[in-house]
Amino acid sequence: MPKFFVLPQDFHQDFVKISGFDAKHITKVLRKSSGDDIIVCDGCGFDYHTVIQEVCGQEILLKILDKQKNLCEPEVKVTLYQCVPKGSKMDEVVQKCTELGVSAIVPFLSHRTVVKDDKEGFAKKTVRWQKTVDESVKQCMRGMIPRVSPVLSFSEMLERAKQHTLCLMPYENCRTTDLKTALQQAGDCLDVGIIIGSEGGFEESEVEQAENLGIVPVTLGRRILRTETAGAAVLGCVMYQLDQMK
Repeated sequence: MPKFFVLPQDFHQDFVKISGFDAKHITKVLRKSSGDDIIVCDGCGFDYHTVIQEVCGQEILLKILDKQKNLCEPEVKVTLYQCVPKGSKMDEVVQKCTELGVSAIVPFLSHRTVVKDDKEGFAKKTVRWQKTVDESVKQCMRGMIPRVSPVLSFSEMLERAKQHTLCLMPYENCRTTDLKTALQQAGDCLDVGIIIGSEGGFEESEVEQAENLGIVPVTLGRRILRTETAGAAVLGCVMYQLDQMK
């Protein structure tokens, strides 16, 4: 059954309105009309089974038949801090990590970042990445939309990342703590950050700076993963270890 996200202000007692692009998609692409069922999500973790009551131009009025808690959202909140990769790699990162259950995505720049752009350029990219997230959420039937933040500097990223109960920083030169051990030691942690470096990895000084703030460098083993692979790989491991893949 088709699923659409609607802003909380568009809910009115037993009815909800869908307008604009989504309304056009429902009527013109999906060919839905009065009497057809639609799943609507409020973006706060609840799904509504609705039926189309009326189609008026580019606005659709739906009657709410049932409200249920969305069961596709993980209990653990994982924020991905992804150093901006070149080309379209970031689109792949946000798509796959959204499917795996990430709660938020924070792009940032590091010393070895290849991409060079101005504030306006990064702002346009952020809009595109958010659109990719929005589309992925619908496909995997999640109940909340992860938000892509504006691109941060390395120091700005660390100030935000250090606030998590557990924050992991995969680093190819780490020889002390592996990912599994770090997750086992964390126990039933429900707030996790993951920091992924650029194509060239992190400077040693950057890792030291992060470690001084309580962020945990970890090794992912002997194989070196690409930046567009590492985030999804670690996220999948976190979800599995914290029992979120049931």
